[in-house]
Amino acid sequence: QNATPGSPQDIFKFNPWRAPGRAPVFDACGKAGGSDKEVFNAGAYNTTQFAKQGDLGSKVLKPRPSGTIWHRGAVEKARWQYTASHGGGYQYRLCPANETLSEECFQKMPLAFAAPYGHDVVFSNQTVHIGATVVPHSVTGTGDWMLNPIPSYDSDFVACDYAVPKGEHCDWKCPGCGAPAYAADLACPCRCAEQYPQYFPSGFAYVGADPDIFPDPLPDFHSDYTKYAVEDSV
Repeated sequence: QNATPGSPQDIFKFNPWRAPGRAPVFDACGKAGGSDKEVFNAGAYNTTQFAKQGDLGSKVLKPRPSGTIWHRGAVEKARWQYTASHGGGYQYRLCPANETLSEECFQKMPLAFAAPYGHDVVFSNQTVHIGATVVPHSVTGTGDWMLNPIPSYDSDFVACDYAVPKGEHCDWKCPGCGAPAYAADLACPCRCAEQYPQYFPSGFAYVGADPDIFPDPLPDFHSDYTKYAVEDSV
């Protein structure tokens, strides 16, 4: 957030959250593993009875009625949970059950966040209410979007990557990174400021959240992602 938009230091200028609702997707309901085959620095999916690597959610996932009924005009609750602090934002959308589950269908029905804005962070033994930041439709053009409320302050290490010189190999530890695939050789994770000092002469890359701009709403828990869910009212 301290980088000049469009500058070399603006390393996230091509990331999806810079164009909320307009970034192309493989499938409106997700793609198992994020690619047709397992690759480095992307998702991996262990084959189950429901899907295998590369399957499209709209094709293989069957309806799972929950019995929950939402009423038009009412305020309802929705929750999400994440396992990697990648920033960005989100919105909730619906697609009628009698229509094809496509991105175009979901784009037609984004849900509005209920005022007053806020999040309930739900733990097994307590609920903590924290503030919320909504980016309005007047800015996005695709409905209201909610800023991810949990900032990451330590994301520099894998924010950039580089192609290792010929004859050398990336020493990153991951499935497929070693012989015989050496899958990370063309995109070896690195600290931005160390690998590209010409762009970051200060020695610091602006990839983590600035605590002066984004104070930590959960100072004792923000990195324990598996311990809580974020609940919204829509």
